[in-house]
Amino acid sequence: MKTTQEAMKQAFANMDIDAVVAAIIADDPEAAEFADDLRVSLQQVKNGEFARVTEINKNW
Repeated sequence: MKTTQEAMKQAFANMDIDAVVAAIIADDPEAAEFADDLRVSLQQVKNGEFARVTEINKNW
């Protein structure tokens, strides 16, 4: 079974970061002021460096 990080890395392997950032800015022009941060964050996701991990308590 893949880890969450491995799954995210595979899912976003072909992501065009510049296109995603451009789409975000087109939707919300105020996002342009943190475009560099968006690029860094998206690159981290693409590299599998960050992924949300949720643990579910199955003892309920």
